[in-house]
Amino acid sequence: MDIASVKIAAFQMFVTPDVDKNLEKIRGAMSTAAGSGSDVLVLPECAVSGYPPLHHREKSDIDLSRISEANAEIVELAARHGVWVIGGTITRNDRTLYNSALVISPRGLIGQYDKMHLIGGDGLFFGKGQTLPTFDFGGAPFGVQICYDARFPEPFRYLKGQGATAVFCIFNACEGATWKVPVLEGTCRSRAAENHFHMVAVNAAGPLQMVVSRICDPDGVSLAEAKADTEEMVYARLDLSSVGPGFYADRRTDLYEVVFRAGL
Repeated sequence: MDIASVKIAAFQMFVTPDVDKNLEKIRGAMSTAAGSGSDVLVLPECAVSGYPPLHHREKSDIDLSRISEANAEIVELAARHGVWVIGGTITRNDRTLYNSALVISPRGLIGQYDKMHLIGGDGLFFGKGQTLPTFDFGGAPFGVQICYDARFPEPFRYLKGQGATAVFCIFNACEGATWKVPVLEGTCRSRAAENHFHMVAVNAAGPLQMVVSRICDPDGVSLAEAKADTEEMVYARLDLSSVGPGFYADRRTDLYEVVFRAGL
């Protein structure tokens, strides 16, 4: 991969409660992304597992064994197709479930990000993520956020401070409150512009999306966007070398700072 120029395939996908159906869609998307010359495939929140409480009413409805098998297959397919995958699933650590985004390279699983900010029914299923990692395309750091996290600017500021050239924010924000579409479009554009990095926002396909998938450059300009409530793949090439300090350099560091407190 040329780290100065990364082609993104963002799959706005209809997510279902059925892991096998989701995995079938993901297999096809990985093949399509690889065939298009894309370096990275981005999938929505809980794309593998289905999203509680929308798709699973009880923890007992979640087939963790099958989800784990599907996660492992995606790692194998990433190696076969030679693409990175950033996508949502459910993971378990001891007895706690997490709403997670896996970061997978063609060489294997790099790591995961667990959703920090839980909204509504999230808390009935998941524990709160406690880490804010950065990942690396081999010289180009990037971060990951999940859905409700987008409402909070501090993690994005922190990721910028860690050198992030892009943030991938995956959503499963559907089935109502469509008035949020222009609001969250502005949020995604602002997160890109205020930090001068690329912002890749990928939602489930609906119905009744609250966020329409889009890819923004460091000025907040939309490089590509999906059609509302439609399953489709959209593409854009990120010029990671174009990322600079931007407005971030003008913040009043003598008055305030963003500090990640975990482990302190």
